[in-house]
Parts: sequence; structure tokens; C-alpha cells
Amino acid sequence: VNTFISFVFPMVVISVLNTIIANQLMVMFKQAAQENQVCTIGGQQTMLSIFIQNIQHIIFLLLGSIYLFSWLCLTLVVYKIIRELRIKERFFWYLAGAVVIAFVVCWLPYHIRRLMFCYVPSSHWTDFLFNFYHYFYMLTNVLFYVSSAINPILYNLVSANFRQIFLSTLTILC
Repeated sequence: VNTFISFVFPMVVISVLNTIIANQLMVMFKQAAQENQVCTIGGQQTMLSIFIQNIQHIIFLLLGSIYLFSWLCLTLVVYKIIRELRIKERFFWYLAGAVVIAFVVCWLPYHIRRLMFCYVPSSHWTDFLFNFYHYFYMLTNVLFYVSSAINPILYNLVSANFRQIFLSTLTILC
């Protein structure tokens, strides 16, 4: 919307107005040529009359330049939009990677603890292993609960839109 309001719309208005001005000038110059209204001094045509005779070529060159410039600018705008989409796509992949890494960090210790409990024979449980298991159990439970809160935190860090929607939801609820 911002690009449309600040660039595309003014470019279209300027192009349309320049086309109208050029058409009016063409009509005026054709009428002057048909009525033999050229400037002469002592029977010789002046620079103004030569200019009037060649103005059609200049106007077409001007309109062609404006048209070419407009398409060049439009191409640059499209390129900028595509580049911004690629940047947003890259941020999406960073966010997706961060979510996957957070999931692995939060849930892998929990499953390791469960496998440890299932597959370590009771004869191998030393005091050190029992103490380790006890603290590891507390850590995995904390990570278990953190996993439910980590995604909104990651989304908040990466996305301004998510932040805005999240804050507006909180203000409605509170």
C-alpha cells in the first residue's frame, strides 16, 4: 500500500497528465501548421517555425522517454518487492529453524531421561547416576513447561506483526 500511494499512483498521474499535455500541444501545432501560422521574418522561417515543424518528433521522443522511465521505475519497484519477499522468506526460515531447535532442546532431554530410566539396568544405578538422574529429571520438567511458552517468545522476537497482534489481544483481555 505504501509503495502504491507514494510511487505507483503519482507515476500514473504524472504519465496521464503528460500525455494530455502532449496531445494538446500536438493539436495546437497541427492547427498552427494548417493555418500557416508560422513565424517569418523577411520571408524566412525563424527558429520558432523550425521548432514547430519538428515538435512532433520531440514530443514522441519525450513520451517515449517518459514511458521507458516509467517502466524502468516500475521494474525497480517490482524488483524491490521481490527482494523484500525473499528477505521475509529468509526470516520465515530462520523462525522455522528456531522453532525446530527450541523443540529439540526442550523435548530431547525429556526423552533421553525416559530412555535412561527404561534401559539402564538397576544394577548400574550408582549414587552419582542417581543424583544426576534426580537433577536431570528437574531440568527436563522445566524444559517440558518452557516448550509451551517458547514459540510465542520466538514469534515475538522475529515478527513485528505478531507483537502488535499479541499486544492488542492482551489489551482486549485485560
